[in-house]
Amino acid sequence: MNNSVKLNSVSENIFRSGLENASGKIEYTLTNDYMFRIVFQEDPVALKGLVAALLYLDLEDVEDIELTNSIIVGESIADKEFRLDLYLKLKDGRNMNIELQIRNLGDWTNRSLVYLCRMFDEISRGDSYAKMKPALQIGILDYTLFSDNKEFYSCYKMMNTRSGKVYNDNFELRVLELNSVELATEEDKKHKLDEWAKLFKAQTWEELKMIADKDPAMKSAVSSIYRYEADENVRKRCRDREDYLRNEYFMHRDLELTKNELDMAKSELEGTKSDLSKTKSELTETKSELTETKSELTETKSELTEAKSELTETKSELTEAKSELTETKSELTETKSELTETKSELTETKSELTETKSELTETKSELTEAKALIARMEKEIQALKELNRGE
Repeated sequence: MNNSVKLNSVSENIFRSGLENASGKIEYTLTNDYMFRIVFQEDPVALKGLVAALLYLDLEDVEDIELTNSIIVGESIADKEFRLDLYLKLKDGRNMNIELQIRNLGDWTNRSLVYLCRMFDEISRGDSYAKMKPALQIGILDYTLFSDNKEFYSCYKMMNTRSGKVYNDNFELRVLELNSVELATEEDKKHKLDEWAKLFKAQTWEELKMIADKDPAMKSAVSSIYRYEADENVRKRCRDREDYLRNEYFMHRDLELTKNELDMAKSELEGTKSDLSKTKSELTETKSELTETKSELTETKSELTEAKSELTETKSELTEAKSELTETKSELTETKSELTETKSELTETKSELTETKSELTETKSELTEAKALIARMEKEIQALKELNRGE
């Protein structure tokens, strides 16, 4: 990083001579991560102002910021080295990493944790764990990280999920969402963090100068943007970076589309397998039912044969019964005739019996009279015998 006094002097000269009249669209803003890196690497005043805002500190309280991963301005960078974050060591011993990410590739939470862990794990073998320095990872994102929990500037620490007790203050993640500036708190505004977010998002020189007008650190950042926009090598690197990120975005999008198509194909395959399994199960059940049905059909045929045999026998028995019925009817007719004759004879017999009874009654009467006559005659004979004895 260049000497701050010399850089500020150059910046003031640029500001007075050309920046005052700059207007229209800015070709490469602070949301281009190469411009972001060069401005804050080469401009200690701007870097100090940004760090003060991110840490909620006054500008004069930020001292001795050391950038440990400098790059050469305008020099070509291999794709695999395209990490344009700012790795800083602060005077209080903290390690701090600031990274700008414009497109949501869906990996920020894991990515930021990896960076934080690497930064925190700086202890050498044999050193005491008490020597480990606090690590702070700050992501400046131009999208919403959690759609169900939008926040302008958020802080994440390891803590007890029940009590909220912080486990360790040395391990911290922060996220600044440039597109959520309307959610800035009073604390954010007090330290001009909302103004820094607007500075990143500014698209015209008029807007950029208006935002930076009353803040020396922001004004210095605007001067640096103006200076490096005029540097053809920096412009080429900014353009290369946009091309790289655009290609990365489309590759990521195509990869996601391919993954989605693969997931859909897998889902369809699983569905097909499930349907096939169900079909096989249903086929097995159908075969089982068919076997049972065949068995039942065989039994039914056997029962039908038996029923036909029984029907034939029943018909034969019915024929015999009809024949017997005919005979029985004939016998009944004869019996009725005989019964009629018997009734006629009975009537005659009754008539004769009546006559016999009448005759018997008469005979009994005559018999009674005869008995009475005999009794009188016996009395008379007795009387005559007694009379003869008396004489």
